[in-house]
Amino acid sequence: MPNFNYRNGRTYEYSILKRIGAQRYVCLRSAGSHGIFDGTCIPLDQNKPIIFIQAKRSKIGVSNIEGYFKEDIEKIRQLPNLPHIIYYLFLKVDGEDEQIFKINKESIEKVENIYTLIP
Repeated sequence: MPNFNYRNGRTYEYSILKRIGAQRYVCLRSAGSHGIFDGTCIPLDQNKPIIFIQAKRSKIGVSNIEGYFKEDIEKIRQLPNLPHIIYYLFLKVDGEDEQIFKINKESIEKVENIYTLIP
């Protein structure tokens, strides 16, 4: 039986994929793969980007996203920088609002809400 932290993480991943899926995407969860991404979302519209998602939950606040998740961010930055692919890191700290970050080669951009992250 999965532990409490695993169940909470899985539930969070499904909630992200459901919200993005509602914006005309087919979303798949990478169950237990321990890979770079927890989910992949393929658009039903050709003019939308493919989205790769890394989801994180934390019990404490994170003031330095690049320092705290350095290893994950570096792995993402080593991937090709293609115009039709976007990499996101979702962070949910217990008791706080969700934070979304777009990972680029040179920077990390904070996204204000789920509905503005898809161009």
